[in-house]
Amino acid sequence: MDKVTPRRGASLLLEVLRSEGVRYIFGNPGTTELPLMDALIETPDISYIWALQEASVGAMADAYAQAAGRPGRHPLLEGLDECFRRRREIG
Repeated sequence: MDKVTPRRGASLLLEVLRSEGVRYIFGNPGTTELPLMDALIETPDISYIWALQEASVGAMADAYAQAAGRPGRHPLLEGLDECFRRRREIG
């Protein structure tokens, strides 16, 4: 049987996001995001765009979706209602 190499959840999440073509993650980092921030060091093709306020994160992801014609992805719940009302896709 092959030996399974342990991996962190944040690394797996970034692998899935990369496979979906995600280039940017919008967020407001806190202590719960530290594992993700650490994993991003090993993932130079995905950039973390941070804001000082949660509401700004939703607006940034929505603006990115409009400008790029791609889904705006962010890990926070703030701003989801705005994207829903504007019918913007959020992955």
